[in-house]
Amino acid sequence: MKEPSETVSESVKYLGQGFLLAYYLPALVFVLAHLYVLIPASIRSLRLPQPAANKLTLPLLGDIDLSAWVDSLLWSLLVGIALFVLNTVLIRSFEGKPRWLKDGLLSRLTRRNQKECKNLYGRLASLQKKYFEFSSQSPQASSQETLLESLKLEIENEHKKIEEAKPQQTLPHSVERVCPTAFGNAYAIAEEYPYEHYGADSVLFWPHLRALMFAKAADHSLRLTQQKTVLDLSINFAFLSGLITVETILLLVFSGDKPLLLVFAGVTFILALCFYQASVAAIQGLGGLIKVSFDYYRGLVLQAFNLRMPDNLSEEQTVWVKLAAFIRRGDAFYFPEAYREPKSGNGGIEATKKDQ
Repeated sequence: MKEPSETVSESVKYLGQGFLLAYYLPALVFVLAHLYVLIPASIRSLRLPQPAANKLTLPLLGDIDLSAWVDSLLWSLLVGIALFVLNTVLIRSFEGKPRWLKDGLLSRLTRRNQKECKNLYGRLASLQKKYFEFSSQSPQASSQETLLESLKLEIENEHKKIEEAKPQQTLPHSVERVCPTAFGNAYAIAEEYPYEHYGADSVLFWPHLRALMFAKAADHSLRLTQQKTVLDLSINFAFLSGLITVETILLLVFSGDKPLLLVFAGVTFILALCFYQASVAAIQGLGGLIKVSFDYYRGLVLQAFNLRMPDNLSEEQTVWVKLAAFIRRGDAFYFPEAYREPKSGNGGIEATKKDQ
């Protein structure tokens, strides 16, 4: 087992490498595209004097100017830092969650996806709600047992019907989580999974679980970090490629280099689409790892709160709901006292694995 100091050192080292790959590399390509294509085209359209033009462009390799290269690397660093700061904003934009996207520019996609979600999962959600209401009642009479068995059969048939119509899930079950973009829906599916299966609010408990896995499940935590780096790399390239495309199209109005700029705009637009598709695949991979995190390691959170893993999933769902209410509201009566126990070793992980 690695020492904590060694684990932290390796993580910091990897985070530095992740910044270079996911943020600095896209920023460097962005800056070079401006220095070699967009700025020279703008200069020719503005007919600037040569001395002024030389200050704004990077010389070709045959005439290397060290100070110009240093300037370009520094600009790339600044752009990379800006991308890092705006990471959350970019992810929300790719999800289509900002109101100006969800209910504005992409409102038609939002309505279409919500309609498809209702058609696919509306009846299933109704049956599951009815089953939960009847199963939570006590005592259970024979007629109630018969009704529950009937509901189980209906739910199973509905699952089969959905799986035949849609073998791969592309939308969350809850219409409230539906996003206008494939990227947003892939992430919404991962967010929905822990609550549907265990009653755990993924948004609330993920920071707790992520911190605990960093210390107690280092290999899995590293895989999450690596997948997040791939996601950020794809997002940044897609965003910057799209931004260059828009700049090039605007420049076409004034520049005389229309054939070159048309080709350049086409190439960057195709790259933006390709990197967007890569970001969707990356968020699906990250979502899969998030699901595994809750499947295998969620017991770490209960252990940290000095709680034992319940004997069945119905009780576990109750525990997670009560614990979430306690964290949000802070009142002691929300805390699931019935499941409190003394802390012990790695019992949380073992109990979790036993429960699978």
